[in-house]
Amino acid sequence: MNILKSGDKFTAKTKAGESRKYEFLGLDLGDMGAVDGSGSGCRYIVLRNLDDGTCTCVERTWFSRSLTGRKIEREER
Repeated sequence: MNILKSGDKFTAKTKAGESRKYEFLGLDLGDMGAVDGSGSGCRYIVLRNLDDGTCTCVERTWFSRSLTGRKIEREER
């Protein structure tokens, strides 16, 4: 999958066939420590679940099909 930009929408499908729609919101720079020097140092990716409206933070490996079995398909803009 290519680079995501703010506002990009995509579908993530698991090996079990469950499918969810998400919107890419950006990176959590506060947790990375870029804002005030505190934080865990992680660069979490912030997503909004468009099926239920919740937000979640994931690591880059969340997108790895070989590690998670998740198939990601970006919606055309």
